[in-house]
This record gives sequence, structure tokens and C-alpha cells, in this order.
Amino acid sequence: MPKGGPSIITMPFLPLRGTLVFPHTVLHIDVGRGRSVAAVNAAMALDQRLFLITQKNEEKEEPELADLYQAGTIARVKQVLHLPGNNLRVLIEGEDRALIQKIQKDDEAWIAQIRLIPPQPRAEEDPEVQALIRMAKESLDSYAEIGSRVSEDLIRAIKKISDPDELVDVIAANLLTNQAERHELLAGLKTKDRLEQLCVLLTREIRNANIDRVVQLRIRMQVDKSQREYYLREQMKAIQDELGEGDEDDVEEMRRKLAAIPLNPEAREKADKELDKLARMMAGSPESTVSENYLDWLAELPWGKYSRDQLSLARARKILDEDHFGMEKVKERIIEYL
Repeated sequence: MPKGGPSIITMPFLPLRGTLVFPHTVLHIDVGRGRSVAAVNAAMALDQRLFLITQKNEEKEEPELADLYQAGTIARVKQVLHLPGNNLRVLIEGEDRALIQKIQKDDEAWIAQIRLIPPQPRAEEDPEVQALIRMAKESLDSYAEIGSRVSEDLIRAIKKISDPDELVDVIAANLLTNQAERHELLAGLKTKDRLEQLCVLLTREIRNANIDRVVQLRIRMQVDKSQREYYLREQMKAIQDELGEGDEDDVEEMRRKLAAIPLNPEAREKADKELDKLARMMAGSPESTVSENYLDWLAELPWGKYSRDQLSLARARKILDEDHFGMEKVKERIIEYL
């Protein structure tokens, strides 16, 4: 927007779903709602500028003022492609930050009254601002060394930025993902506060990236160890087979052992399922150990073996009377239970 112009202006706006646009960024936006298409057409008929603001609730078809974030970006429409179904694909470039003040009801398009967020004069000359700029760029280097989401071209482009507000906008647009934190940076009024908050968020991202890298390395080492042990066991088994020294297959040995035991049908079905599952598992894995222990326990149960019990209630009553005086109700309950 031209410098020295009015701070309160009225223009068409687009409520965006899941997208937050910063100044100094260029991207495509797909437009499909009737009012949104009308807003793009209205912008093209005026000065090709739109106000882009993000919805808090993406499902809302007709958002009111309370359904929108407060801060948004004035953008210039650079290209409009007409898609099937009265949809548009719009190429926009963010220019200035602004705060929405009021939504004006129009029969066709979204129209908003907005207040520009003016840039702070001579902010780049503040020593603290310069220190924060250096810190942000150094944090960017550290983040790029840890993660792989930042291209070298983007890093070089950011390093050339001297304007502090532009630096915040470009880094936030390309590195940060949390929508609430991105909006907080977009809505910030003081350049120094925006830079300081950006440095805090970058430091947190670097810490999280370090933690992620350590966890991934530990998991990769565990996986590599398990795979190496598996390959070594398979090689050892192949060598023993070649030398004629291979031991009998544990699964087949357990299968023959259980086949010789008079299991009931339910236990037999469960044992066969566990044996089939064990045969598909990698030897030495925690899951195979659980199956082996279960089958060993199943085989050790006394299937088909019965003890000779004395089931005389009269004899039980006699023993109770000999060992305990009185307590008739207790004795009757015990006999009833037997």
C-alpha cells in the first residue's frame, strides 16, 4: 500500500481455511465459495488487492467476525486461473499486515474494513533489533544443520534480508507450523517483540529437532542390532546345516511334543495357532519368547491324568465334627458347598 495513505481502508477479503499468508510470500490459493469468487472478481475490477485472513473454524461456510483471526495480510492478485465448476486458482503475493475491524454485508462478495499495521520507522537501527536479527539467522543455521526441511537456496535468500519485519515474515511463513503461533507473529505490533518471539520459537524448534534426531538414531540402532542378530542366526543355522550339526527345529520339536499329549479340542486349536504364529516369527524376538513360554506351559499341564478323590459327604461331616466343636451353620455351609 502507498505510504502516507489512510490507515483504515475497505476492500474485498477472502476467509481462508487452514492457510495463513504472510507478507513477502507468493503462493497459489484455490477459491470455490461463491462470495470468495466474487471477492476475487471485485479485487480485479479495482486495484487487484485482497485482504487474506484465516478462519478459526474451517467448517464454517459463512464466517462472522468472531470466526476469523484478527490479523491478516493484504495481497496483490498476480494471476487468476479459471477451473471447472466456477472455481479459481489465484496466484497472490503478500504485501502488508492489517487487522480486521468490521465485515460489511454485501449481496455477493466478502467486504472488510481493515486497519493497517504501520512499519516502525528506523527499527533496524535499534542495537537490540540488530542483535535479534543476528540471533535469528544463527538459529536458522543451527536448524538447517539438524533438519532437512530447509533448502540451501531459502537459507541464502533469508541471509540477505536486512529488514527485521520482512525477516520475521519469511522465516515464520517457511519454518513454523503451529497456526496460533504463526498468527501471533503476524499480529505483532512492535518489531522488536516479533523478533524476540521468533527467536524463542526457533530455539524451541532446534531443541525439538535435536530430540527427534536422538530418538531416531536410538531406534535405528535398535533396529539395526535386531536385523544383524537375525542375519547372524540365519548364517549360523546355514553353516550348521552344511556341517550336519544343525539342531532339530524348535517349532517342529514342540509340535511333535504337543501332538503326543491328549489335549482337549479347544487347547489343541489354540496350540496349533500359536505354533503357526511362532513359525513365522523372527527367532529371539520378544514375541517369539512369549509364544514359546506359553507352549511350554501348555505342554507341562497334566493332560489326561486324574487323581482318585474321596467324595463322601458323610465322611466330610465326620471330620468337621471331630475337628471343630459347634459352628453348625458353618459346617452346614461347607457341606452344602461340597
